Amino acid sequence: MIVPISVYGGYFGAGFGVLLLGVLSIATGGEYRSANAAKNFISAISTAATVLYFTVFGAIDWPPTLVMMAGSLIGGFFGGRLGHVVPPAMMRVIVVAVGVLLTVAYAWRYWF
Repeated sequence: MIVPISVYGGYFGAGFGVLLLGVLSIATGGEYRSANAAKNFISAISTAATVLYFTVFGAIDWPPTLVMMAGSLIGGFFGGRLGHVVPPAMMRVIVVAVGVLLTVAYAWRYWF
């Protein structure tokens, strides 16, 4: 089940972590930290393979890519630190709130 999700993640990316976390949560018996660690590892491998493929075939626009890379590194660093400080229940609320906010913002931009 992980291979089709990884292929999807390599091509689209959107929702890849959520799909993978769902499958891995079942595989790890609901242990969130183990499932999340495995998700991060599989996601890194999938992303590396995708980057290699797109780089070899010249499909990358480097200036915006470098900006996104810097933002991802900064967000990953501070997000990881935040995950150790904020209680899990509050993190869930924050993640859902940000998801709802982004959904509304993108829907507004698309339809209005």
